Amino acid sequence: VEGNLFIGLENLQVGAQLNLLFQIAEGSADPDVEKARVDWHYLANNEWHYLRPDIDILSDATDGLLQSGIIQFTIPWTINQKNTILPAHLHWLRASVQKNTTAIGETLSIHAQAGKVTFKAQAGNDLQRLSQPLAAESIDKPVENIAPLKGILQAYPSFGGRPRETREHFYTRVSERLRHKGRAITIYDYERLVLQKFSSVYKVKCVPHTLGRRGKTSKNHTLAPGFITLIVVPDLSNLKVVDRYAPKVPLATLEAIEKFLKGVSSPFARIKVLNPRYESIDVCFDVKFRKGKSPSYYLIELRKSIRNFLTPW
Repeated sequence: VEGNLFIGLENLQVGAQLNLLFQIAEGSADPDVEKARVDWHYLANNEWHYLRPDIDILSDATDGLLQSGIIQFTIPWTINQKNTILPAHLHWLRASVQKNTTAIGETLSIHAQAGKVTFKAQAGNDLQRLSQPLAAESIDKPVENIAPLKGILQAYPSFGGRPRETREHFYTRVSERLRHKGRAITIYDYERLVLQKFSSVYKVKCVPHTLGRRGKTSKNHTLAPGFITLIVVPDLSNLKVVDRYAPKVPLATLEAIEKFLKGVSSPFARIKVLNPRYESIDVCFDVKFRKGKSPSYYLIELRKSIRNFLTPW
């Protein structure tokens, strides 16, 4: 086992449902490594027992700890505090990863009793507010009192919101729809469908007849009929932990794009969605500034312009 995560639970009600929110640093996992399998166990009588997916684990919105989300557990009746290998005043859960731990995102925090709240548009709502996330701690109580609820903590900003579509965006979307009709056939179709569906993607490049592979040392094989490779560059505004000059889309998003495209393309098309392989280059040249201009100031501006040209994202 390459890595374990131990979670101690206080005042746990055995047999009840437990919702744990895992706040993951988006972009901290290595998307070039194959997805890691996460196994969950609970401790009873100094022995670890397996938690079965879809039975003991009702849902996993983190997609194997790749992204922030809520994992819903049904706590088995056999869990107990009769343990000596870990503090006995707590109930214990364990997440284990056999290999590829670098594919797991960095966990910032874990919260119990978590729930997901969805905004619904109603008359009088300002939908343009969705262009910016709702700041943390903006929600502190429900509109109507709920007896079992002692308090609310909105620990993080909202996510996934989109403002009302502008006239220009509507015209562009409808024009593209009339061309691809919701089906991925040509290179244009693949690229526009991904950009429309995934707002976290900045740019897409479709490479037909090419078999792409994940990994830092693997090579792409050209002249592969039936294979379609898409290279995606992320929108940096959606990633907190990222190399700004070599950004990479998280593995969970890559898999979501592949799943989406398989539903709108030919069943015979074999699709792979990958991150770019960035190469560092050295640029060396001589420049001459106009008289009366500050060389120290414009040298900094020149460097910024070159960086923006080579890395427009």
